[in-house]
Amino acid sequence: MKSTDTITTTANHTNTMTKQTHISKITLGLIFGTLVGCGGGATSSNEDSSDKSKAEPASEEKKDEGAKKPAPSEPKERTYKKFDAGKTPIELSGWKGKVRGGVMGNTKNKYVEMSYKLKALAKMKVGDRLDLKATCKLGDQYLVDLTTGMLGMDKLEAGETKQLSSGLHGLNGIPGQPEKCQITALFIPGDDIDPYLVGEYCFDGKETSEGPCKDFAPKAPSGGSAKITNLTAKLTKVKFGPSKGNKELRVEYAVVPGKLMDDGEAVFMKAACQVGGEKIVNEQPTAVSVLKQVNPGEAVLVSREAFTGSGLASDPTQCELKFKLMSMFGSDGEQIGTFCFKDGKVTEGAC
Repeated sequence: MKSTDTITTTANHTNTMTKQTHISKITLGLIFGTLVGCGGGATSSNEDSSDKSKAEPASEEKKDEGAKKPAPSEPKERTYKKFDAGKTPIELSGWKGKVRGGVMGNTKNKYVEMSYKLKALAKMKVGDRLDLKATCKLGDQYLVDLTTGMLGMDKLEAGETKQLSSGLHGLNGIPGQPEKCQITALFIPGDDIDPYLVGEYCFDGKETSEGPCKDFAPKAPSGGSAKITNLTAKLTKVKFGPSKGNKELRVEYAVVPGKLMDDGEAVFMKAACQVGGEKIVNEQPTAVSVLKQVNPGEAVLVSREAFTGSGLASDPTQCELKFKLMSMFGSDGEQIGTFCFKDGKVTEGAC
């Protein structure tokens, strides 16, 4: 079975991106417009003042004007809405975790099996959903996975409890034993698109405690809105269908945001492979909806097959892999990584 990307595009999020982006642009325009328009020229009541005395207020004016336009600072981590006291619709308890080995596509990787109880404090509605964001620390990496904990919650009546189990990082896995994992429980009401924070927990490999993990300090990359790291690539054979025996290019990497992402932002991977006298290309989006929940410095592990299905008729002499961060609606985007796959090895930079 092929390993696929951890991301499923969220339709509601995508549909609202344009409106949110326009609002953000209008808000920024108003802020900067206000800042530029602030302040007026200083005047002197003394007609006999020297040129030097007239210049001093102007100098102060420029100093004040500069002070009124501080560089905007972005939040360091994402914040979530919270229910008012006594209005939280669910109660979570009984958290128990265990690190297990073996995931689809890479049996050497690890994942976290987490069991817990969900109690409905009110009648659940159609579309109500619980998501679990797991951020697991491995060395200096903070690896993120977003998992749907329970669908069909509308079957629960007030007062009913259900035992649940979720495989965190169960698709791509964690390439080693995690030191600790911070679990963020997010409730998405069926009539809303924004998640509400309903619980934070820390799993140290044995016990699970309530509250966020201590000494969690993801470091955002500098020099761009995101960075591609830990990229590997290899050719695999198409095993089924009319293109059986042709070659696909399996690419694995991590996306590390340097900022908080918008709803519609995604990483696009373009593979350009030289096969004989032809340059054959494949472009696809990846890391879509999960980026909206990722903090700067956290990493999303991605596994993709380029040229899926049809494959390449023969082994390419080289493949250039380019990554862009761009809107799903087709902006020019920002180049965030270029790599060359040649002779079975990956090097950073163009071929």
